[in-house]
Amino acid sequence: MVVGHLAAQDKVVQSLVGLFPDSVVVDRRQRPSYGYRAVHIVVSALERLVEVQVRTELQHLWAQASERLSDEVDPMIKYGGGPDLIARRLAEESQLLYALEFDRIEASLKPGLEQAMRVRFERLVRLVSNLGRED
Repeated sequence: MVVGHLAAQDKVVQSLVGLFPDSVVVDRRQRPSYGYRAVHIVVSALERLVEVQVRTELQHLWAQASERLSDEVDPMIKYGGGPDLIARRLAEESQLLYALEFDRIEASLKPGLEQAMRVRFERLVRLVSNLGRED
């Protein structure tokens, strides 16, 4: 599930936990896995375990960029490997995303920074999509 912002993410997580009281919540927002941030809720539905990932729009854009880089460049990127430049860039973007979403950045700078991050993620996905294609 992709939601607009952190408060909506918290609300969706609380709702899911309320619907599935035996659920297990794995919050990767403050302790990311190789830069990946989201909240995972593992619920039991129809006698099966189902994982629901809840991401903000920025977390989703980061995850899309990471997945695309893993598909096109090196599968180890998702696990902190791959080319150093890409790993560093993803880590930096993840830290910036955290600072932005958890109010670690001056409020007057947030709207412009959020838009800049969206553009950077979209450019990165486009760039990687064009790898190996002839002009």
